[in-house]
Amino acid sequence: MWLLPILFLNSTDFDCFRIRSMKTEIVIPESLSEITLAQYQSFIANCKDLDGDLLKQRTVEHFCAVPLSQVLLIKLKDVNDIAEHIDAIFSVEKELVTTFKIKGIEFGFIPDIENISWGEYIDLDNYVNDWESMHKAMAVMYRPITEKIKDQYLIEDYEGSDKYSEIMKLAPLDAALGALVFFYDLGSELLRASLLYLTKQVKEEISQNSVNSINNGDGIAQYITSLEEISEDLKKSQSTNLLQYLHYSPLKLRKTE
Repeated sequence: MWLLPILFLNSTDFDCFRIRSMKTEIVIPESLSEITLAQYQSFIANCKDLDGDLLKQRTVEHFCAVPLSQVLLIKLKDVNDIAEHIDAIFSVEKELVTTFKIKGIEFGFIPDIENISWGEYIDLDNYVNDWESMHKAMAVMYRPITEKIKDQYLIEDYEGSDKYSEIMKLAPLDAALGALVFFYDLGSELLRASLLYLTKQVKEEISQNSVNSINNGDGIAQYITSLEEISEDLKKSQSTNLLQYLHYSPLKLRKTE
């Protein structure tokens, strides 16, 4: 994080229209790792219907931990500069963050995601689609590391999301966004694999029923086309949901919904 000297204009005597100035400092995050999940949850909950200058003010309020009453006293140029800077750090590529620390405790992402338990899967599926419950989803995906050798580690057994959901509100935002992108990419890969498998099965059916292929060819071709169209619709749906969940650009919040 870096500190920016800001000149506040603080009217302390409205009867005499007397204005006095004072210098202070605002802590501005340099990356998503310096923004907590709780800050972002609050921003999404309170700013989703805003735009323009008010959205910039609320961006500074939420991500720099400055009361709105004080943000209103900051020079216009400084508000614009800070808001644009925060917006820019959201544009970086989102990567999976495997480990991070909160209050001295090191948390690790599920090492073997393909073998998660049924309980983990159900809870993750229930919580991951809503920012209001994202701290609960994070408590499923990340748990304290119990053993670690270089880059290899083990984490605590899953005992329900409630155990670490509150502390996960302090998780770095880059970890939450990176995990969402990871699961989106994983879902896209499964979607492509499913389409390839179904198309292969249809083509095999064509070859096995070559006698009827002349009569059924048009229908099968239409079926393959239908599969491709369904795949494209699902991809578009996933992309829309991804933008809805990630909100890459805080200053264009309404445009992503």
